Amino acid sequence: MLIFIGCELDLHNHKYENPFDVDAHSENGVLPPALIFSPNVVNAEVGEIVPVNISVLEVNGVGGIHAQVKYDASILSISAVKIASFFASNQEPFFLYEDQGGILDVYISYLGSEMSVSGTGDVATVTFQVNTEGNASIQFTEYSEFLGPNDIPIKIKGYGKGVIIAK
Repeated sequence: MLIFIGCELDLHNHKYENPFDVDAHSENGVLPPALIFSPNVVNAEVGEIVPVNISVLEVNGVGGIHAQVKYDASILSISAVKIASFFASNQEPFFLYEDQGGILDVYISYLGSEMSVSGTGDVATVTFQVNTEGNASIQFTEYSEFLGPNDIPIKIKGYGKGVIIAK
């Protein structure tokens, strides 16, 4: 005697939220290699501290990165910036950030024998302080760059955008 039991999976009505989903980013015009925010939409209360990752999507042979983030300083301020795991290795990478009240520059680079890394992942975590109500956009500027060994530029094809919705 054989008994078959079946069920129906309704996968089309559920949103799949993978921040590194290349197809989803491509549908939004963000092609790899790319800089993205993860998460790219955040709902927050005034006074809340909100972490947002700066991430790379399908990069090859990157030895350094400069991510310049433009953010709405009338709503947000920078509380902290920390290096994430993408550049993790036996050798500590160079890490520096500078906040100019609306423009955040993040620099990460290998110095020495380990020259490059490839893949997808988080390079830094930016912690925003939500100061007032509103929709605060966050975006990468055209001054952002990927560098390969010997400081050879790698073209960035996609720049993700984000928003912090403060209530």
